Amino acid sequence: MTENSNIEAVGMSASIQPSSPLSGVRKNRSAVWDHFDVENATEKKAKCKYCGSLIQYGNGTSSMGGHLRRCKQNPNNDSNKRRKTTTTPTIDERGVLNSPSASKFDQEEARRALVEMFIGEELPFRFVESPKFQKYKIQSSFTDYISTVTVDNASSNDVAIKYLKQRLNSWNNIILNGEFIHMRCCAHIINLIVKEGLKEIDESVLKIRSAVKYVRSSPSRASRFQKCVELEKIQYKGLPCMDVETRWNSTYQMLEVALKHRKAFELLALKDNTYIGEMNGGKGRGVPSDSDWEYAESIVPFLRVFSDATIRVSGTLYVTSDMYMKELFAIG
Repeated sequence: MTENSNIEAVGMSASIQPSSPLSGVRKNRSAVWDHFDVENATEKKAKCKYCGSLIQYGNGTSSMGGHLRRCKQNPNNDSNKRRKTTTTPTIDERGVLNSPSASKFDQEEARRALVEMFIGEELPFRFVESPKFQKYKIQSSFTDYISTVTVDNASSNDVAIKYLKQRLNSWNNIILNGEFIHMRCCAHIINLIVKEGLKEIDESVLKIRSAVKYVRSSPSRASRFQKCVELEKIQYKGLPCMDVETRWNSTYQMLEVALKHRKAFELLALKDNTYIGEMNGGKGRGVPSDSDWEYAESIVPFLRVFSDATIRVSGTLYVTSDMYMKELFAIG
């Protein structure tokens, strides 16, 4: 009697023959026997070459094929092939980590990939030094060289830059020994120029500042002023804003908005006696006159040039180091 069956064992088809493996060499010997040795011919038991298990083969090789599919030591099993990729890493006598599944770490390639990611996603470079990032054991210590550091002109910054220069030199992470590391902030230089020009601030600006302060000093005064805005049909929706005397650009913004409400301030002087009394009495400098408003109109374009230049060189989403010189020459 001939028994025909196809047994799939490790991607191979096994054609079972009725004769015993001890009956001599057979023409159609099952491929399953490539993975077993006869252990006991009398009891018809075969020994797995991988794990040493004894399998009964008296009724054919189907039980041997089934064992091969389950054998955890069989290197040809798909499950064992996948398991190879998660082999536990070892440490050799030199203390070097060896892992069959881990690729070799390339510090330069990792740094390049980090830089591309940070620039593309606009992330701060200090992100790689955070504890949450470091838990992945990525070598992230930066060895990039420092070219320049831009700060304003405060004397405390001079001390800080001196200390930073010494530390970077000791780490060998600085270009040209730090000769050009201290860069003065262009926006701060513009600020100093304008503040110097506004030291002798004109009386007209002081009057307009007082008028704006009156309007913003209480809700009732702001309401009366708003009615004047509506009567004059002023389209500008914003309200007059107070400036900070130490910030020249806020003075520019105050004057620019106040000029848009000039007619409302003039109408307020006709309708609000409290406004007249407060502006003329005590420390008041008087209600802004036509000449005061005209003076404000003459200096606002001048201040706008400095304000626009400051905004452009203070950008954070684009490179500004190549444009400050052009901006300063444009002011001149």
